[in-house]
Amino acid sequence: MDLQNQQVRGIAKDASLFYKNSMYVANEIFPIVDNAPKTGKVAKYHKGDWFRDEAAIRAPGDSVYHGKWEIDYVNFDPKQFAFGSEVTFEDLRAEGFADGTVPPVDMEVDAVEYATDKVMLKREVRTRDVIFNQNWSGGSAEDAAGLWSRTSAAGTNTFVADIRQRRATIKNNTGITPNRLMFDWNTWEHIQDNPDLIARVPTTKDRIINQFDLATYLGVEKVIIADAIRNTANKKVGEDAFTSANLWEENTNKGGAFLYYAPPKMGRKVRAAGGTFRMKMFNGAPVQVVRRRNDEHYRWDYEVLEETDIVVMDSYLGFRWVDTIAT
Repeated sequence: MDLQNQQVRGIAKDASLFYKNSMYVANEIFPIVDNAPKTGKVAKYHKGDWFRDEAAIRAPGDSVYHGKWEIDYVNFDPKQFAFGSEVTFEDLRAEGFADGTVPPVDMEVDAVEYATDKVMLKREVRTRDVIFNQNWSGGSAEDAAGLWSRTSAAGTNTFVADIRQRRATIKNNTGITPNRLMFDWNTWEHIQDNPDLIARVPTTKDRIINQFDLATYLGVEKVIIADAIRNTANKKVGEDAFTSANLWEENTNKGGAFLYYAPPKMGRKVRAAGGTFRMKMFNGAPVQVVRRRNDEHYRWDYEVLEETDIVVMDSYLGFRWVDTIAT
């Protein structure tokens, strides 16, 4: 941003046009564990030991049969992700050009918000990459063949059957019923007004499916809509180059979904498909914001830093679909 070189005369002081993602869902999928150590481990109990039927009758004088429970470990190694922005001394001086006491652009606040959003977007992308690169419940992903689409012929939409089948898959593999279902934005656009599903959900109002009614009907606690996009176009000086990509689709405009278990809060002896392990920063906070005077370049630098690792903890607690609305 170079305020000095902009035509600022007459700019509105009470209005501006702004764009960024409205929401990120990474923490809803892989909850954050704060105060994580550097290069740590999470104890993972062997599930087979706990589901094995081994208790037996003990006769007087006999010893009690003993069994062993064992533990493996999930490794994590947080890395620091950071982004910075800057505001020149000249721009700060020019910031108060409009009439009145409140400038139309607060460049220091915007610089911090800009850097923060970059770090959050990176966490979203990293979570997406971990999910897309993992074999969940014994397979990388199931092709829904576009059969969740609003345009599927009557009786051929497989959405409800697919969800219920894979709820059973996760339950049979872990003893735990998955409690969250995530759709990418395109899939949700089809799901919410799918005629076959509308006929199944009696509490639907205005003939549109909502997240709460659908969650109740499917037996999950939460339906999550992952609607973040990212710009894949290279920056061009003086131009607003923009090519939008739906972050949560593996194949463009074909949709995707993820069924999984996440605990209300991470802690000891919880179940979770994955976790985000975050170290304290230098100031003791989970995220650090640095404001530094840069006299050499006549500017203030604003930097946001976060140190995290995003890891799968139990691949059998999730199931993923691709190509949900198009084949």
